[in-house]
Amino acid sequence: RWMFLAGTFPAVLYFILLFFVARSPRWLVKVNKDDEALAVIEKVNHGADSRRTLTQIKESISHEADSKGVNIFKQPYFKLILIGVAVGMFNQFTGINIIMYYATNIFRDAGFSNESAIGQTVIIGLTNLVFTIFAMFIIDKVGRRTLLLVGSLGMALFLALFAFASFVNSFGTYFQLIMLIGFIAFFASSQGAVIWVLLAEMFPNSIRGRGTSIGSFSHWFFNAVIAFLFPITVKAFGVGYVFAFYAVTTLISYFFFKKYLHETKEKSLEELEKVMLEKQV
Repeated sequence: RWMFLAGTFPAVLYFILLFFVARSPRWLVKVNKDDEALAVIEKVNHGADSRRTLTQIKESISHEADSKGVNIFKQPYFKLILIGVAVGMFNQFTGINIIMYYATNIFRDAGFSNESAIGQTVIIGLTNLVFTIFAMFIIDKVGRRTLLLVGSLGMALFLALFAFASFVNSFGTYFQLIMLIGFIAFFASSQGAVIWVLLAEMFPNSIRGRGTSIGSFSHWFFNAVIAFLFPITVKAFGVGYVFAFYAVTTLISYFFFKKYLHETKEKSLEELEKVMLEKQV
């Protein structure tokens, strides 16, 4: 029961911090609170032309109202929907949640004792936390696309090394631990932080709600598939082959992101809408 009680503290903290989150300028414009929307824009975007941004928001909302009922399965929207589905899929095909769910089993199979395996899982969790915070500080400076590209290469490398170590069994258990820590560091500082920001930014305003929902559904759908299949595939093929598969799919994601994703940093949702639609035409 103490474990569940401990979960209430971050929940309460989250609730308190919500009172310090600014209201969405788009929502404020929709309810005719332009002055408050302008104040939020000025607070969030220092040095930007706030009134120009406000005008763009109004034009976008007007266009959004005119385009209600747009068919997301027709161009130029359908391609963006497929990209959103692929982003969610590739996120799970890194094997990230397999490590989070089955870390203790993986370390135990690698040769760690039960107590030691649990301790390594804690290290994995702390690594995820530290590098997620690191990503928060650099995402707007480095850019979403750049983080995804660098992260994909780093993750693929560490996954491949972990798989190789599983095949040869001559590097020792701590080598595999280091490989997973390296993987988690690259994931947390790239896809772990970027995917939700990207899914919220990549769709035009007229389909953003539906597009983001489909991308999120893809993420959790493939999470369920991977989590269900992991024990079966490990039993059939072994840990090495499973992680080799993750390494290959993660490397493929690098080329996918490089070709189909566009940088979204330092752009308003209205600017992104124009860029994304132009790219799909």
